[in-house]
Amino acid sequence: MSDDKLIRLRFIRRANRGVVTKLCNETEELLAHEEVDHERLQVIDQQLEGKLKTLQGLDENILELCELDDVSEEIEESEKFFAKLLECRTGIENCRRKLAKGGGCTNASTIPSTSKGQGAHTGSTSEAATKPKLQKIELPKFRGDITKWLTFWDSFNSAVHTNANVSDFDKLHYLKGLLECLAAQAIQGLSLISANYHEAILMLKERYGNKQMIISAHMDELLKIPACVNDKASSLRTVFEKIGLASLGVSSSEYGSLLIPIIVSKIPSEVRVHISRKTTSEVWI
Repeated sequence: MSDDKLIRLRFIRRANRGVVTKLCNETEELLAHEEVDHERLQVIDQQLEGKLKTLQGLDENILELCELDDVSEEIEESEKFFAKLLECRTGIENCRRKLAKGGGCTNASTIPSTSKGQGAHTGSTSEAATKPKLQKIELPKFRGDITKWLTFWDSFNSAVHTNANVSDFDKLHYLKGLLECLAAQAIQGLSLISANYHEAILMLKERYGNKQMIISAHMDELLKIPACVNDKASSLRTVFEKIGLASLGVSSSEYGSLLIPIIVSKIPSEVRVHISRKTTSEVWI
């Protein structure tokens, strides 16, 4: 019975996506004309707003019924389609903004969509249109490796999370686009609405942001590093490049007694002897 319901939901979603595609194609044609039919654009924008909410609901129901192996593919496919829908609505918003400034709408360029895309309210999109676009930068993907969480969060926090010019809806859109594998599955149950952005951040921090868990994960990685077999600079550099605890902001008093013996065990005996001659610390013996 659930299989029949899933097939029906996917069929309904495909039909709604077809309508959205036609509306986006019509929008592109309208924006290409010198005399733009603004009333028709407004109607299309309202239709797209309604379809966005409809598709979000369908996606949630489909994710609850589909096989776990299909979840990642479903999410990626939905994100790509929503991106196209939001770009279309942004084109309409840009056209309105240019019109308000006394210009035309020909070849209106698209920018990352603003909070208007979530379909939380109807009416004018002037507030959304006045928000500047997010600068295009390459951010690292996060797949769920806890040792890479701080690097990912630092970049995302700086470029997106603390950016007051980006709506929570857009922040969640960017966040989901940067998560893969286990990390994507961690928040896959959250629909693409602005109210879920801070919940998504909280869930990720609880799972990957625990400092002690990060330290333990780094310790495990250090223990797995093969020891150097010679004192060549390239071999030694490989070992020390894998030591990332110093960047965690943890006091050396919290991990030094464990970290130093691990590092010592990874370097050749000749180097160990050389270092021990220049220090009085017993940990080098």
